[in-house]
Amino acid sequence: MFRKIPFWIGLLILSLFVCGCVSTTSTTSTEPVKPVQEEGLVVSLPDRTFGDMTQQPAHVKLVMAAMVNKLRGSRDTISEVAFDSNGKHAFYDPDFTYGEFDLAAIQVTGFIVKEQTDNQAQLIIEGMFNFVDLFGRGSATYFAADYTVRKNGITINNSGTALIAPGFPDIETYYVPKSSFDGVNMKELTSFMDLYLHAALNAFKMEPTQEERKNKEAYEKMSVWKKMTAGDKVKAEEYYIMAFCKDRLPPETSLEMKVTDKPKMKGKTLFETGYVYDQGWRAMIAGGTFSPDALKNNFHVSLQYNPDPGSKSESICVGGYTNQKNYHDTPKYIIKQKPESKTTSIAQPVPKPKPKPKPIESGVIFLDPRNKGDARLIQTRLKDLGYYNKKIDGDFGRGSKKALKNFRNDNGLEDNSTWDLSTQKILFENSGL
Repeated sequence: MFRKIPFWIGLLILSLFVCGCVSTTSTTSTEPVKPVQEEGLVVSLPDRTFGDMTQQPAHVKLVMAAMVNKLRGSRDTISEVAFDSNGKHAFYDPDFTYGEFDLAAIQVTGFIVKEQTDNQAQLIIEGMFNFVDLFGRGSATYFAADYTVRKNGITINNSGTALIAPGFPDIETYYVPKSSFDGVNMKELTSFMDLYLHAALNAFKMEPTQEERKNKEAYEKMSVWKKMTAGDKVKAEEYYIMAFCKDRLPPETSLEMKVTDKPKMKGKTLFETGYVYDQGWRAMIAGGTFSPDALKNNFHVSLQYNPDPGSKSESICVGGYTNQKNYHDTPKYIIKQKPESKTTSIAQPVPKPKPKPKPIESGVIFLDPRNKGDARLIQTRLKDLGYYNKKIDGDFGRGSKKALKNFRNDNGLEDNSTWDLSTQKILFENSGL
């Protein structure tokens, strides 16, 4: 996950692994590390957490606050913390700051006490910051720091951050009339946010009316021959297909959009796609003459994503659309409980979503079934919903995959055991995690 991190940060990570302290649960040392105590000074170990930092030791909160302020352009100062001018401090993309972003979550993934004496303690910490802004843009940032705690303050000796590629990025796609750009100076629409706001405010509405739904139902009842000979009553106009990735992506990731006459990027390419790269935010734009509410599928829009093309991993589909309106839309995130018996098949009601969903149910933290701790969470949730009845052991094997497949099938997803962000959001909806 943390590829292309500066070399010296890699050394910090390596030192964590060598010392056996990068763990998803706790340090691997058999002897508990004694906190440093000196006239009331206490240096204690942090707890791994997904969110609230209020219970962490003061030195951990101060160091992370100083690093967050650095990412936000040093708009605030922490009087108790100083960055060593002789150390190495490599913060990803110094030209971009998170000044308008809220810190949504913090995850501590590694911690070690390197050295301690009667007067000071030298420590290393690593983890992840998750930022989100008013428009739903998100960014996951890895951080690492080695620092020294003394009675009179904290010195960060070396520190750095790196952008993390999401497992399944959030994509929004709009069909925007070309006429909406009349009178607009296109040279001024160069940033991601300028294009995104224009698209959101001027997009063609893809929600069909009741009359359009009736027309669609009548069309579907036609014979194949009548469908072939029937013409669309809607008039084709010039539109732009504009897709926006709401997650900040590292430069090495691949995100591609194609408009073809067949699904999954197959067949003939109908419109060429242009790309906008804006400090990690990506927009994709294709244009042509069509009707976005035609009854026939005249084209297919596909978006393929690969977080690490260099590893020869396969790309995944993160978006697929046609020129049709949302005639087959269903309520989002409907969770069906596993029936207790064959005679009971009533879906349980879903409560209204919470105003501030937790990191797992919102997708801020993306679980990995290959990780035992994450696998236990998934198994527990599947068991709570009646899909999994085996041991909660963190081994995501045949039984776990079968339970996941049944859950996906009952919730309108593809009939397989694929684990992706959409599945996680549906599975953990209203879980409080």
